[in-house]
Amino acid sequence: MSASNRNFPPAGNAEGIYTFSHPGFSYVAVLPNRAYGAFTPANDPRPSVRRDQHPVAVAEAANPASMTAPTVVAAAGAVIAAVLLLAAALYFGVVAPSAAATEPTRAVPGATYETSTPMAEWQQGTFPHLYQNNEAWGYAPFSGSTVAEAGSAPTSLCIAYVQATGSRAYTPAGFAAYGNDHGLAAGTVDETAAYLAQAAAAFDLAAEPVEADALALRRVLALGSTVIAVMSGSGSSSPTALVIEGVNEDSALSVLNPASPAHTPEAWSFDDMMQNAGVLLALRAA
Repeated sequence: MSASNRNFPPAGNAEGIYTFSHPGFSYVAVLPNRAYGAFTPANDPRPSVRRDQHPVAVAEAANPASMTAPTVVAAAGAVIAAVLLLAAALYFGVVAPSAAATEPTRAVPGATYETSTPMAEWQQGTFPHLYQNNEAWGYAPFSGSTVAEAGSAPTSLCIAYVQATGSRAYTPAGFAAYGNDHGLAAGTVDETAAYLAQAAAAFDLAAEPVEADALALRRVLALGSTVIAVMSGSGSSSPTALVIEGVNEDSALSVLNPASPAHTPEAWSFDDMMQNAGVLLALRAA
């Protein structure tokens, strides 16, 4: 191509449509008016650069409602974006579970589930009555078994957490999942105590051991702490974690047992607790 055929100055009209002409062909570009060249005179003698003679202009004049390719693409993009936004809204508003119910578990056919305090009634300063064998979390895995079978520790921790914070963000299954994710088991008293201490700290609870003494236990309860007692297991059974919520009117300990809803709260004497508890752990909001 010779030099005379290159860099032919583009011409535009008031609508911002620019035509470029070379010997034997021409084409149109939609560009801002200030981009290139000058406007094409209305009386320009070159048919190839006259907008009113260009095939694009003729077609638009014949069908003013026709959509150009960029317009079609833009419209299609808007429709796709709207569909994606609608799908996201439906997913996060309807399908996706809320933070308070992120650990649902499937039921076991034929199993009997105990009724815990409904989540709507969980609030700071009160102890919800939560039981391991509850259909909302009983089948969740924990310590090589399930919460229903071996989950007194995560269930007790959830009770203490709700009492201290009022949060409904986690169920016992959530506390069990933390233990599973960090390789924490609850097969022995020491393992259970280690799990409770580490998980409590992870969920913003301050945990400190309590001396196996009636006076020391009374003191931490009077200060508003919740005490979890890890009871020594008998034989091959796993240790049981109990929640001591306070002292009742008979000067006995009021105890919540996640494995025994029929006897919750239970009344324990200080002597019985001291003789059977392997570890006492006081919990409060950090």
